[in-house]
Amino acid sequence: MKDIFKYIPGFRTDKKWKKVIAIIYYIFCLFMLLAGVGAFLILASIPFIGFAILSLIKHRNKAVVLTLVAGIIMFSIGVKVQPTTSENTTASSIKEVAASKVTPEVKTKTPEEIKKEADAKAKVDAEVKIKAEASEKATAAQKIKDVAAAEAKVKADAEAKIKLQANGELKVHYIDVGQADSILVQQGNSSMLIDAGNNGDAQTIKGYLDSQGVKALDVVIGTHVHEDHIGSMDYIINSFKVGKVFFPKQTSTTNTFKDFVSSVKNKGLNLIVPPVGSTFKIGDATVTVLAPNGSGYEDPNDYSIVVKVTYGTTSFLLTGDAEADSESQMLSKGLDLSATVLKIGHHGSKSSTGQSFLDKVNPKYAVISVGKGNSFT
Repeated sequence: MKDIFKYIPGFRTDKKWKKVIAIIYYIFCLFMLLAGVGAFLILASIPFIGFAILSLIKHRNKAVVLTLVAGIIMFSIGVKVQPTTSENTTASSIKEVAASKVTPEVKTKTPEEIKKEADAKAKVDAEVKIKAEASEKATAAQKIKDVAAAEAKVKADAEAKIKLQANGELKVHYIDVGQADSILVQQGNSSMLIDAGNNGDAQTIKGYLDSQGVKALDVVIGTHVHEDHIGSMDYIINSFKVGKVFFPKQTSTTNTFKDFVSSVKNKGLNLIVPPVGSTFKIGDATVTVLAPNGSGYEDPNDYSIVVKVTYGTTSFLLTGDAEADSESQMLSKGLDLSATVLKIGHHGSKSSTGQSFLDKVNPKYAVISVGKGNSFT
């Protein structure tokens, strides 16, 4: 048995570690039998050929020629019997084709199964039909709502038009008080007086209000402290029933102002500072407060209360004596200044009604309350 091992590379040495390596290698070769005889022979032949060539070169030992020949024979046989990749692929393809030709088993459905499937399909179809009908009904209902809303709007517009006609016109009277202001606004049964001229205009203003059938003033506005705007306001307040009195946050030491404040207190009323953007009604007309938008003005005129009276598609912008600073603030705040009629500021003074302000208002008509031969234009 020992004579056989002397011909096997790895077992010719006396060193145990080399024998251990040889044993491990040849055991690995045996495992390669699982991949095929060819793979085993090729791996097993490598030590025979390798060690034989080294021995011939190093020791010129001709006795190893037999070992070399044996290794070459083993290698050749291994290459011959080892299947190629194409052969493996062909075998695999044959198996796949064979598998694909297997006729699947056709399962025959029972009448109960066929009926069950038909019932399920009929149920699904019925649900789809119900949903479609519900969608159509919802669409129809929405159309009905839209039509009803459109009809309601037409009706409301018509009623509003009839109501405007029934309530009559909006009347704005610019009372002739010379180099001063006094404006009467009437709509329906409501009246508003903005300013009351100079101290000497009391009888003129009262007489005009009487001629227009005014019995009470729902709102009185004093635009600012100057005498040519509140001069006769105390007399008017004392002469008529008054609802509310609007006045800016402004004071003065003049007798005219003191008389005005006293008349308000005597009526049990207070001076109300209307905030910018607030609105109130005179009949069916809407009055919007647009100024003043600040405080600490150098010029008292810039404290003027500015209002816009709107009735239907017609509007009046009444600016008191507001000058450049107040106009600039109204423009910068982006307020709606457009109006059909503009009451020119400060009796037509060059310090009011700037071009940019006038362009924004873009009025169709303008009114100036001015005295003959005045020095402000």
